[in-house]
Amino acid sequence: MAPPRVGPLAALLAAVLCLLPAVLGLAPEQDMYLHAARDPVLLLSDPVEMVSPSVQSSTGAVRRSNTILDLHLQMDQVHQLPEVRWGSFFGESFMELHCPRADNPGTWPLMILPVGEAAAPTAVEYTQSTVALFGETMVFDLPASDSLLLAGTAFSTSQVDLLGLYGPADAPRDAFMGTITPDGFGWQLLELAPVSGVAIGQPGIGRAFYLANGHHLMCIMTSDSRVTETSTALMPGAILAMAATQLAVPGGSCPGLRADVLVLLDSGQLQIHLCLGLEGPVGVVYGALPAGVSAAGAWFLTPAAPSTAGAPAPLYLVLPSAADARDRLWLAHIREVGLAWQRVVLPPVVTRLSDLRLARLRMEDHRSGRWTLLHGQTALFESSSFGCDSDRSITCDGGLVSSGSASGWACAEGHAEAPYVSPGKLCAGCMDGWFLDRPADEVPLSEPSHVCRPCASAHCRTCDARDCLVCEETHFPEPSGPAGATVCVAVCSRGFALVAGACQPAGMPLAVARLTVPEADPVPGLAPGDSVTAAGETWLQVDPGTGLPVVPAAAADAGPAAGMLLFTEQQKVLFLPASAVGQAGGAPPAREVVLLDVNLPGPVVAFAETRSFSEDNQLLLMLALCLRPGTTFVVILACPAGPGGTACVIARPASASLLSADGCLAVRRVDSGSLFVQKTRTWGLLLRPDVTQQRVSAAVLEGHGLVGLPVRSGDRARLDPGPGEWFLSVNSLGLPGAAPQFLPWSWDSRLLSLSGRLLRRQAAAALAVDGPCVPVFLPRGPGGAPPELVFPLGAGSDWTVLRVPGDMLPSGRSVDLPFSWHVLGALPRELPPSRGSSSDVLFQGVALPAGGARFPSALVLLARHFIGVSLLFCADGAAGPCVLRPAVFVDLPAGMHSTADAGLWTLAVAGGPGPGPGPVGTLQSPGEVTLVAFAPDVGMLVFALAMECPGGGDAPLCAPCHEACATCDAPGPDGCMSCRHWAWTSPGECLAACPGGLFAEPDGRCVCHPTCAQCAQAGASGYTCTRCVGGHAVDPHAGSPGRCFECAASCGECSRPGDPAACTACLTGDWLLDGTCVGCLTRAAPWPGMNIGEIMAAVLGGSRPVISPLAGSAADLVQAGWQEDPGRRPSTAAFRQRCAALFVASGGLAGP
Repeated sequence: MAPPRVGPLAALLAAVLCLLPAVLGLAPEQDMYLHAARDPVLLLSDPVEMVSPSVQSSTGAVRRSNTILDLHLQMDQVHQLPEVRWGSFFGESFMELHCPRADNPGTWPLMILPVGEAAAPTAVEYTQSTVALFGETMVFDLPASDSLLLAGTAFSTSQVDLLGLYGPADAPRDAFMGTITPDGFGWQLLELAPVSGVAIGQPGIGRAFYLANGHHLMCIMTSDSRVTETSTALMPGAILAMAATQLAVPGGSCPGLRADVLVLLDSGQLQIHLCLGLEGPVGVVYGALPAGVSAAGAWFLTPAAPSTAGAPAPLYLVLPSAADARDRLWLAHIREVGLAWQRVVLPPVVTRLSDLRLARLRMEDHRSGRWTLLHGQTALFESSSFGCDSDRSITCDGGLVSSGSASGWACAEGHAEAPYVSPGKLCAGCMDGWFLDRPADEVPLSEPSHVCRPCASAHCRTCDARDCLVCEETHFPEPSGPAGATVCVAVCSRGFALVAGACQPAGMPLAVARLTVPEADPVPGLAPGDSVTAAGETWLQVDPGTGLPVVPAAAADAGPAAGMLLFTEQQKVLFLPASAVGQAGGAPPAREVVLLDVNLPGPVVAFAETRSFSEDNQLLLMLALCLRPGTTFVVILACPAGPGGTACVIARPASASLLSADGCLAVRRVDSGSLFVQKTRTWGLLLRPDVTQQRVSAAVLEGHGLVGLPVRSGDRARLDPGPGEWFLSVNSLGLPGAAPQFLPWSWDSRLLSLSGRLLRRQAAAALAVDGPCVPVFLPRGPGGAPPELVFPLGAGSDWTVLRVPGDMLPSGRSVDLPFSWHVLGALPRELPPSRGSSSDVLFQGVALPAGGARFPSALVLLARHFIGVSLLFCADGAAGPCVLRPAVFVDLPAGMHSTADAGLWTLAVAGGPGPGPGPVGTLQSPGEVTLVAFAPDVGMLVFALAMECPGGGDAPLCAPCHEACATCDAPGPDGCMSCRHWAWTSPGECLAACPGGLFAEPDGRCVCHPTCAQCAQAGASGYTCTRCVGGHAVDPHAGSPGRCFECAASCGECSRPGDPAACTACLTGDWLLDGTCVGCLTRAAPWPGMNIGEIMAAVLGGSRPVISPLAGSAADLVQAGWQEDPGRRPSTAAFRQRCAALFVASGGLAGP
């Protein structure tokens, strides 16, 4: 072979990069430590082939069957949730390669090759004698029956170049290059010396290959005119390892379709042939192995040239025979003065060096992917990208520090894993037996002052600063610690008894639940022969003129429901206002709603609606409808908002759009802005309206029982608000998990890594035996305490509940939360395990307005044959922990049993406080709540939930209340739920009696006496009347300053009650004379029928009556008042006085 031809550019680079045959004086780089992610990059147990397109993130390829190759892409929204250190990158497959050959045995080796920048690769199947494109029908013969394919490169999805050998393995073999297309396989013998022994083939860039054998390094290139040329270079030693890639070297990238070729010789020398082409390299970098290590079995770990496309790639050297395990992986750094090695310290979890590989993984600062080492399916991060110096919640291996973990890192002391809770913190939560000390409104570990502190009680797993919330399995919570704090005890202390899994006070009178026997609740106004097929809460109202729906104003909190929507067998839609729900009789008839423009293909059997949204002065609201026998439709109601964004009436009936036809069991509201359609027991569709496009977005989600989990609960922060709200769900294995809501919409792989991980691992085996659970939030009522999270189990002979007090708040964790088991009682009949798509029980939290902070809510069970309830009891109100009380049950009447093949009950009145749905019944009387439920084959029924005291007394306290309380849930004046008396001046203070000067109304309110128009507090002596009602006055001598007494009958107003000489104003027609009221009528006046006041008004106004002769003083009086000269007229007061005197002197009224 002729010597390599070196062009001008090659000569220039060679002048810079050709180095001495040995590396001289290069200092070793500081050791690089790697840290293993917790989760695999792809959550599958099947082998995964990493395929890396040029300038694109890698694709994971998994052979699902003989004829299907699943392709897993990286779809994670790292811009919205930058955290990638947990290690999950590849989501579920939604791209596939299909093989049309039904007889494909599935045992042939696969060569999966990237195709340029495309995410989808192509694949070649081969044996020693045949070859085929995986996605094509034709199988072609190789040059011989003993052929060996070494490498391949995809020119397109349907054209692949292959490099191979043929001939007996124990004899020299000939090299060939072939091209396979759907139409055939053409090949040619290469003009190279026969190959003996081990041969290494690598793809180059474009249609190029490199082949190493013995002392020979060969280059094979095919031009655009399909002419293949070769060249061979002789190495000074036998080639042990060879790779072709593109490296980061001084001087820039290679010109044309050339790659950097690395060879390791048996002498220990390493050569990098820069930009190797037919004419040779543009330069060679020489180096030596790290000192003291052997080259035996060594290989290069670097991306193949087709995957680099001008993007520099890392170069690792694997030395499996190194005596020290820390010397088995090295990273090369090419310097202008030589080649430097950096030792890479692998975490102890890496046990098989042959499982190391490279993949381009998407990260926030590398959207197209950063080259990352993998060990099998586990990503290995170097210390800086793993946050070892910036994340105070973790401890990393490095230098003299050891985490003691096989992964090369661990949570810091007292901390525990908390995925995606706090930005930049892997372990923002606290471990079992510790609590996170922080202001309640701050994101966990977001400030340096946040610290994990040990629980005060031994044997405690979850606690806050005062109380233990979850004890170890062998201990029980008991409120017997200092100042009544809850501690963990092995045996209940004296004065306590073990009730429902907790040591509860013995002998303390506590309220118990009482359920009334359910009764049928007929729908007023339902047409004869029609029946209700679905019922549920609604925020819509109805326009009285048109019957069209009224969309309410947009609000973050939709507030209480306006009423119920009822769908009927005859495809009617009825509206029942909230005031008529559950009323046995006298309710107004349900009103028909003109909702849809055409009839649906079948009756609606379930529905739910979102809150209203506002966009461009439009109000929108979405409904999802389940139809018999299993189709799902969605409806979007839209109308121009009224003035100031107020409610509006839709202009015309709406159209329903078909969403799916593959089953529909139920629809439920996840939160105010999203709905979940349960397709089967194992998966469903998460829906939310696209307000801008006025359409519906849907995401497939495994699991059931979705409940919204806000990032804040009142003023308490659970999580970082950056990724948005979270939700709880139960996966197909029956295990609950929590995740940000945006993950399923974007096919984000991190959703899978959180699935089923909310509770401790012990829950897995238990739930597999005891049946699936569902998340339920129980409101804690007044005081701002977060709702209580419970997971009732849906099968078995006992009513068992898993309690997670405080959920994420005490520890700041999002996974592996401790929980406690509580058996609330034996069920009236055993609940069978879920049967495929059906369930036999519904659990729901119900707020109890009359229960106060001590009995804020109840857990209700609705089965096909009975109903059960358990009260939530919080001894210290909103300030302390709670327990569930023993359950009570009531059988459904025989005619109200729901059959196994029918839809289960739904609670028709919903929308309670706290995250997720929570029905609130109608308060009928203190302590009683009325609930309405519906089942398709039974109809609507109504039942009451009340609290009562077994030994008498007033619920919920069941003990004498403080004298100031009318009802109470705790002793003392602070336990009042309603007041015996109270004054308007201090509405929050309960009084045993009304203060002096105030008087009690029938409802206990203390008010002024009815004779007093206004009163005020006069020091400790009570209240004094400061203004009386008309005709009354205060009597300073009567000893009753808080009331007034009547004036004398002749007085209109007075200064002293009962005294006719103390008048201050007179009745109409009378005149005041020295404190006395007298009458002066018109018998002595020139205008008969007019009183003196009217006469005076006329005279002083200038009237000129004809004055007839009058007798005596009366005539003189009138004459005097009618003087032409105003100055000679008597004053008004004098006129009145003379009139009154005349009246008195004449002895009263004259006769007729």
